[in-house]
Amino acid sequence: MRCSYPVDIANGKICYEQARHTSEKAYKNDLTQKSKPNLGDILITKDGTLGRIAVVDRTDICINQSVACLRPLPDTDIKFLVHYLSSEQGQERMLADAGGSTIKHIYITKLAEMEVPIPPREEARKIFTILDFHNTRIRTEEAYRDKLKLQKQGLMHDLLTGKVRVKEADKFTPASDKFS
Repeated sequence: MRCSYPVDIANGKICYEQARHTSEKAYKNDLTQKSKPNLGDILITKDGTLGRIAVVDRTDICINQSVACLRPLPDTDIKFLVHYLSSEQGQERMLADAGGSTIKHIYITKLAEMEVPIPPREEARKIFTILDFHNTRIRTEEAYRDKLKLQKQGLMHDLLTGKVRVKEADKFTPASDKFS
C-alpha cells in the first residue's frame, strides 16, 4: 500500500497519477489523523492554485498543508455542497478572503466561517440533478472538441509533411477572390 499525496486536483477529481507517494509505514506511524481524509471528505486546494475541489474517493490517501479537508456533517448533501463550492459564487466567496502577497492562501479559519446557503434536501437534490445533467453534457462536448482538435492536428501534419497530397481542384480559394 502506498499513500498518495494529491499534487493536483482538477475537474472535481484527485489526479492520482501525478500524486507523490509515501510508504505504508510512514502512513501508519508518522502521519496524524488530520492528514488522512475519510471517504466523502471534500478537499480544497488552499495554496497557490486556490479553490479546486474534489471528493475523497479512496482510503489510502493523505494530504499535506496545501490542501484543506472539509468533513461535512452526516446529513449534508455532499454533491450539492461540492457544486456550490465549485460554482462562481462559491469560488468568489472563498477567494474573497484569500490572503498572502506572493503566494495566495485560503485560510482554514475563514473557510470554517464561510456561510453556505443550503436549501431543503429535496430542492438541493433537484438542483444537483439539473446541474449534473448539464455538467455531463459539457464534459461530453469538451471531449468531442478535444477529439476534433487531435484529428485536425493529425490532418495538418499529414498535409504539411506531404504525406497527403492536395489535388489541384481541391486547393483553397482565398475569400477575397470569391467576391471580386
